[in-house]
Amino acid sequence: MKKITMFAFLFWSAFSVYGQLTLSSGSQIVINSSSSVVANDITNSGGTFKNDGTLNIKGDLVNNSSGLFASTSSGTVKFNGSAAQKITGTSDAGFYGTLEIDNATGVSLTSTATGSDQTVNGQLVLTNGILTLNAFNLTIGSTDPTGASSTKYIKTNGTGGVKRSVPADGSTNVTYPVGNSAYNPVTLQNGATGTADTYTVLVQDNEPKSTVTSDMVDRSWVVTEATSGGSKLTVTPQWNSGEELTGFDRTNCAVGLTSDAGSTYNWKTYGASTGTYTRAGSTYTSVGTFAVADKDYVSDNTVVTDVDLASTESDCYNAVNVLTIALDETVSVQNGGSADFIAGQKVVFKPGFHSYSGSYSHAYISTTYCSSLPPTAPPPTTAEDEEDLTTITDLSGNLTDAEKVVNVYPNPTSGELTIDFLGEETTSTIRVVNFQGAVILQTETNKQLKQKIDLRFLPEGVYVLVINTEGKQITKKVIKNY
Repeated sequence: MKKITMFAFLFWSAFSVYGQLTLSSGSQIVINSSSSVVANDITNSGGTFKNDGTLNIKGDLVNNSSGLFASTSSGTVKFNGSAAQKITGTSDAGFYGTLEIDNATGVSLTSTATGSDQTVNGQLVLTNGILTLNAFNLTIGSTDPTGASSTKYIKTNGTGGVKRSVPADGSTNVTYPVGNSAYNPVTLQNGATGTADTYTVLVQDNEPKSTVTSDMVDRSWVVTEATSGGSKLTVTPQWNSGEELTGFDRTNCAVGLTSDAGSTYNWKTYGASTGTYTRAGSTYTSVGTFAVADKDYVSDNTVVTDVDLASTESDCYNAVNVLTIALDETVSVQNGGSADFIAGQKVVFKPGFHSYSGSYSHAYISTTYCSSLPPTAPPPTTAEDEEDLTTITDLSGNLTDAEKVVNVYPNPTSGELTIDFLGEETTSTIRVVNFQGAVILQTETNKQLKQKIDLRFLPEGVYVLVINTEGKQITKKVIKNY
């Protein structure tokens, strides 16, 4: 192949180089405004371009030294070959001005082990074709890319992602025009109380567990941050109708975050998707893998944070195993608001949970989840030695022999309540019931000496503790103080 080595040339008008253009150490090519250079393959080993015009690249760019493009460049570098093109070499070319992708067969960062992350310091324009990252990152400056669509986007098909800085001002939406086999962009906004950071995003063609066949979107958005902590992110992913799994309901869905491959999720507020098709989740204080699911999807474990249910609002959260409320942000249910919390094994309320006077908060240990809530009051009991909970009026009498096998303390309590079976390994069902007969919390013990339950989420008042064990029902009055 013909090779042409350039040393400090100045181009004032159109200039074409066919074959391979090689820049040696110390050489510079200057392209003035309104001038155009057309080149096939370009190999750089220490030279630079000062580009204020247009550089049309028809072949591959091989850059083996940093700073190929001078930082004062204001022109356009256009990849517009007729066959697939590569940006390769051992160093970042450092594109300044405008980088334009105009190749229907695509441009890629090298798919080989020898390659480099790349940086677009100015404007990225997607005119035609897909820019594929493979194993390398693409850093994009503060100017949003333009032209992205279902046929023109940045493909994150490997470990490489798109890196962008997101300011902490509560108003700037930073778009990542990414996808894998299809266009699935995501927008990040950082709250005014957050910390500005650089986030890297890539898209995977599956939901996080790769085993769910219904109630989810079959996509994942993997987000990492340069500096851990300080985020207050609103995350808005976009998907296509063909990526919705069989049972997914886009009229009642939410954005969730997982850091353990889909075992534990932090789901945000449920509601209808907008546009084609997006849903926002706010406010995330950490990052990981984001997904979208409807209200009928039940995570193995669920964390609920940053929720404030107003007087006219109600919501339900569930988990197959453990449901944790208010882990790192407050969860509040206002006067007239309603919340249901359902888990198969345990519901854990952290200090940030507040259920205010006049609100309705119910917790259940159940395998009947939000799609079919359990009854708000238990059915009347039928055993001769059990009371109908809806008729309990006076629990202040003397203890029976059955009640003497259990000690409950502290009572009154401002939070945690201990149920002590006085040295006996006991299997039981424990319910906290209000005086209208509604079950507020239910849990199980299995050959346990003690069981602790957290009542900090309850408003101040008097409740009934109902313990069913070994064919006996024990009832105790519990006073909850602030």
